[in-house]
Amino acid sequence: MTPAEKCADFWNHTAVRTHLFDAFSVLLPAGEAFVIDAVGQAANRVPAGSPLQADCQRFVREERAHQRAHRVYNQNLAQAGHDVAAMEARIEEDLMGHKARLSADQRLCLAAAFEHITATVSAVALRSDRVLAHTLSTQTQLWRWHCTEEVAHARVTVDLMAARNVSYAARVGWYVLASLSMLGDVLRHMHAFYRHDVRTGRLSAWQFWKSTFASVARATPALGAGAAGWAAYLLPRRAICEAPPSQAITVRLLQPTDLPALIELEAHCWTAEQAASEADMAERIRRYANFCLGAFCASTGKALASLFMRPTTARSMSRAKTWRECTEQSHVESHDGRSNALFGISLSSKDPAAVKALFSYFWPRALKGGWRHIFLGSPIPGLVNWLASNPGKGAGDYVAQRRRGAPLDPQLRYYQRKGFRSIEAVLPDYFPHQRSLNHGVLLRGTVPGSWCAPVWRCMPLRGLEWMKHWLFKLL
Repeated sequence: MTPAEKCADFWNHTAVRTHLFDAFSVLLPAGEAFVIDAVGQAANRVPAGSPLQADCQRFVREERAHQRAHRVYNQNLAQAGHDVAAMEARIEEDLMGHKARLSADQRLCLAAAFEHITATVSAVALRSDRVLAHTLSTQTQLWRWHCTEEVAHARVTVDLMAARNVSYAARVGWYVLASLSMLGDVLRHMHAFYRHDVRTGRLSAWQFWKSTFASVARATPALGAGAAGWAAYLLPRRAICEAPPSQAITVRLLQPTDLPALIELEAHCWTAEQAASEADMAERIRRYANFCLGAFCASTGKALASLFMRPTTARSMSRAKTWRECTEQSHVESHDGRSNALFGISLSSKDPAAVKALFSYFWPRALKGGWRHIFLGSPIPGLVNWLASNPGKGAGDYVAQRRRGAPLDPQLRYYQRKGFRSIEAVLPDYFPHQRSLNHGVLLRGTVPGSWCAPVWRCMPLRGLEWMKHWLFKLL
């Protein structure tokens, strides 16, 4: 058998590439259990009904599915003659020791580190067939599914650390330790797989190292991207979760032909009283064509998220008292090209990745257009319970409440993390929302990097789109 024929025996084309993913798989059953436990404990301290809690529930479901799949995967490795049981036992023993010795926040830091490393490797694998082969084997299909979900939900653990006010030093310190630990475990497992190949005659040492050096040379650009992704975790502000290309989401400006799909999305996200009518959405698309965006599943055409905006001014926002007044043209001065503000009419979504794709699409266009401020109205779902335990107080008192420097209300806290830090007004009878007693809070956020508008206006849009990932990390 020739060396080429022997390399063809490996599901990922070469021994080193195959062993890399097999080595990661050995880590996953115990590793996923550790992460699930850490996220579950942190989620218990997140306010009920908050968007982050829903993200945590989805995260845990996906991680449990990964755990089940990789137990089967590892059983197949064991049947091929590898001593997987001993490797798994060592990993489980190490993680059980961490669980016994570390505090809940320290375990969350470690879980977030594991998740970022896994997501970084996943993003590189999805982008380059020199890392993960484009074949229809059982292994590649499993890894592409796993990698796609890892990239999509990687931000959950980071958001949990933000909610717990974990310090930069703790986050980075545990990240460095986790990186060294995972590197050591993966290399040890790969060495065990290599020794098994040589011992059984599957591949000689010379053939292994020759194919290894060739594989590394071909994958050098992908390895560079992986190193940049690893280093991104060290930045004070970063874009950890970029929607992966394999996530089949199409973002574009909305058209009247999209109305049936948008009506279905509205019914999924809102009550009959809250949902926009077909006539309302058609009028928005007609009037604000460049500010109505949709994210669609590329394979089914179903709407996953929609974002409707309109030009406005700070003066108009100070006059409006209800959501309807914020959206109606009669309450806003005509846009004469000098306004630099937008009002978010509505954001509807049933897929967090679709929302990220919408923002990723619009951000370079906002920079190019010179838009600096975005206003939106937020419900305050914690108001009812707070007023019940604080008689004599009002909605303004509740909005002013802080916990560790962030708003007490979970929705306001969520929007603050998204950059909407300025509270412009607390408005009664703003929008029908039972838990908010129909109150709304008018928030203002600043488009990241908009202070440099003259530079962005001179750049072509394609250049901004190409630079957006690195710009966001810097800004």
